Amino acid sequence: MGFIIGGVVLVIIGGVLWFLMGKKAGKLDLLEDTETSSVKEIIENFTSMTDSFGSGNFSLFTQLKGTAVANSPLESELSKKDCVYYKATVTREYEELKKSKDSEGNITKKWVRKSEEVSTNENTATGFALKDASGEILIDMNGSEMHTIKSFSNFEKVNDDNSSGTKISIGGFSMSTGGPNSTIRTLGYKSEEVSIPLNYQLYVLG
Repeated sequence: MGFIIGGVVLVIIGGVLWFLMGKKAGKLDLLEDTETSSVKEIIENFTSMTDSFGSGNFSLFTQLKGTAVANSPLESELSKKDCVYYKATVTREYEELKKSKDSEGNITKKWVRKSEEVSTNENTATGFALKDASGEILIDMNGSEMHTIKSFSNFEKVNDDNSSGTKISIGGFSMSTGGPNSTIRTLGYKSEEVSIPLNYQLYVLG
């Protein structure tokens, strides 16, 4: 399917997201100053340059617009939707009992909320490509900055008073919380997923 040409710098999902990120003015200027090409034009330029000068001599900074396709689409881990890329994370939210002593020796106890990432799973579909009216071109995700969409978010509370512990299963993640702890109490687990859905509109700058 198509060609792999160079390394993709940015994969932008839904043009509006580009402007909602930081450094709006600079990114807007970059988009305005970069020529939008078709897949056919890039492949023709690439073929012409490599035929004339050999491989490794072609460099072009350009912008593409099209839809996300793949030879073997994925099913995202949490939302169970067809996609070309997803990243799923599970974060434990908990409170830890902290003690502090003032100058007079008085001890104060306070529960402090904390969090820790306990699971992450990231996957890209085989043959991920951008498709426009003129053809398809493979996308190299290595080193790219992605502006994805949030496809899943959920918080599951945990009862840490159960002395036998609690079994948690979220997507491909599973664990037992164990029994209660006098200084640490688990509040729950936050599961989140970001993705690039199959057939979603893409802007690719690279």
